[in-house]
Amino acid sequence: MGSIGIALRNAPGGDAGELRRETDVALNRAKTEGRGRCAAFDSEASAALNLLTRQTDLRRAIERDEFELHYQPIVDLVSTSIVGFEALLR
Repeated sequence: MGSIGIALRNAPGGDAGELRRETDVALNRAKTEGRGRCAAFDSEASAALNLLTRQTDLRRAIERDEFELHYQPIVDLVSTSIVGFEALLR
């Protein structure tokens, strides 16, 4: 018996790739719940998909050396002296 992943598109717009990714997320969830299960894409799955997308984007950016390191001084406003630095990754 097979597993089923369901994703619904209530509003017009969006693309087929996005709908397919949502369906894949639901299908993977159905498979992890056991054989012959059915799962629908929902807000919990949406949060998981967003996290996965961000992680993938970050990995690709690291592989492509797309980040730059910048240092920003932290200034004591009373003495106007530099008391530290923040490291910013952009």
